[in-house]
Amino acid sequence: MKEIISYKHGEPDALSEASDLYNKMTLYMVLFEPDSLSLEVYFRPRNIRQSPDNPVFEKIEVFK
Repeated sequence: MKEIISYKHGEPDALSEASDLYNKMTLYMVLFEPDSLSLEVYFRPRNIRQSPDNPVFEKIEVFK
């Protein structure tokens, strides 16, 4: 799922790259897996215009 939501292949100067889920307008991404209660979140770093090529997801502990 991370590979799908962080796919970035559009034109580098376009504001919103066509067909890319992850682009300059992405502020955050959330991955939740109900079976294992796994939660990972990506937040766009502050004060940068270009989206990182490899977004870093943080694991959030979910209590059962």
